[in-house]
Amino acid sequence: MVLLHGFCETSAIWKELINELSASCEVIVIDLPGFGGSQHLSAPTSISQVAEQVHEFLASINIEKYWLYVE
Repeated sequence: MVLLHGFCETSAIWKELINELSASCEVIVIDLPGFGGSQHLSAPTSISQVAEQVHEFLASINIEKYWLYVE
């Protein structure tokens, strides 16, 4: 399961849920470009560019299938 935070948030919003969810599935928490601990991603100018960067990141860590939850 991939957890994405909303605009002007960080992955810290998921802190209390990660342990509970991890009992039944692999959990990946991402800071979107420009927020929290995100690193050297180019600054996106559209939602579709953010989505592409998330997809590319997941592909880079060999995640091919996932559930996506957005808060």
